[in-house]
Amino acid sequence: LAMPMSTDSLKDIADYFDKHGDSNERILAYYILGCAYFDGKDAPMALQYFHEAAAKADTTDSSCDFLTLHRIHAWSAEILKSQFAFSDAFHENSLAFKYAMKAKDTLNAIITYEKKSNIYNALGISDSAIFIRKKLYGLYSKYGYEKEAVRSLGLLINYGVENKELSDVKHYINLYEHKSGNFNDKGDIKKGVEIYYVTKGRYLAEINELDSAEYYFRKCARTAKNYSDLKYCFDDLADIYRKRNRPDSVAKYADLARMMTDSAYAQMSTEHLQQMQAMYNYNRYRQTAEEAEKDALRTKYISIIIIMAIMAAAIGGALAVRTYIMRKRRARVNEIKEYKRKINELETSRAELESINSGLNAEVNRMIEEKQKKLTY
Repeated sequence: LAMPMSTDSLKDIADYFDKHGDSNERILAYYILGCAYFDGKDAPMALQYFHEAAAKADTTDSSCDFLTLHRIHAWSAEILKSQFAFSDAFHENSLAFKYAMKAKDTLNAIITYEKKSNIYNALGISDSAIFIRKKLYGLYSKYGYEKEAVRSLGLLINYGVENKELSDVKHYINLYEHKSGNFNDKGDIKKGVEIYYVTKGRYLAEINELDSAEYYFRKCARTAKNYSDLKYCFDDLADIYRKRNRPDSVAKYADLARMMTDSAYAQMSTEHLQQMQAMYNYNRYRQTAEEAEKDALRTKYISIIIIMAIMAAAIGGALAVRTYIMRKRRARVNEIKEYKRKINELETSRAELESINSGLNAEVNRMIEEKQKKLTY
C-alpha cells in the first residue's frame, strides 16, 4: 500500500504547479492539499487552502474544472457549518451549487441543496429545512436517484415525530428501512446513524407501542458510540418507564441520561476549546498573511512611485535636452540667416562700389581726352 504523502510534500507539489501548471492543475493541487489538512483534523488550514484553490480558478474559461471547484466550496461550507459560521457556510453552499450546475452534475447539485437544509436545521430554522426536504424526494426521484431520495426522508421522519405530525411518518419509515440501503439483511442500520433507532422508538411510543419502542431505545443504547446519542436513548427509556409508572427505573435511566449529558458537555467543551484554538491559530496566520500582503503591496506601490519618478525625471531631462538642442538649432539658423544677410549687403555694396568706380573711371577718361584735345589745338 502506498504511504500517504505529507502536507510538506503536497505543498512542494502545489508550488510546482503554481509555477508550471495551468489553472486547473493549480486548483487540483491546492484542493488536494486542503483535503490533506482536513483529514488531519486541521480544519482552519484546510479552509485556507480550499480558499487558495478557489482563487486559482479562471471561471471565465469554458474548460475550467467546475466540478473540483464545486467540491472545494462544498467542503468549505461543511467546515464553516461545523464552526458555527452559518452565514459564511450559506455563501459557500451557494457557490458549490452554482459550480455543480456549471459542471452539469445534477446529483451533486441536489446533494448541495440538501446540505443547505442541514445548515437551516443547525440554525434551528426548521420550516426552511423542511421546505427543502419536501422538495428533495421529488428531485432525487426525477433524476433516478432512488436511494438518495429515500435517504433524504430522514429529517422528515424526525420532524414528523417531534411535531406529532404522524400521517406520513409510517410510509416514510417503510421507504427508509427498505430502500435507503442503510440497513443490512438483519434490519440493523449502518454505523454512525444509530440515532435512527431513537426516532423509530419515539414514533412507536407515540402510537402507544411501548414494548416495541423500548426495544429500539435499548438497541440504540447497545450500538451508539457517542454520548449525545446515548443521552437520548436513556431519556426515552426513562419516559417509557414513566408511562408504566415504575419510578425506580425512571430514576435509573434519568441518572444515566444526566451522566451522558455531563460527558457530552465535557467532550463538547474540549472540542470547542480545540476549535477555538485552531481558529485562533488560523486567524493569527491570516493576520500575518494579510500584513505580509499589505507590506508587499506597500513595497510594490513605493517601487512604482520611484519608477514613475525616475521616468518623469528622465522624460523631463529628455525634454530639457530637446528644448536646448532646438534652441541651439534655431540660434544657428538665425546666425546663418544673419550671415547670409550681411553677405548680401556686402555684395550689394561691392556692386555699388563697382558702379561708382566705373563712373569715376569714365569721368577720368573723359577729362583726359578733353585735355589731350586742348593740347592738340
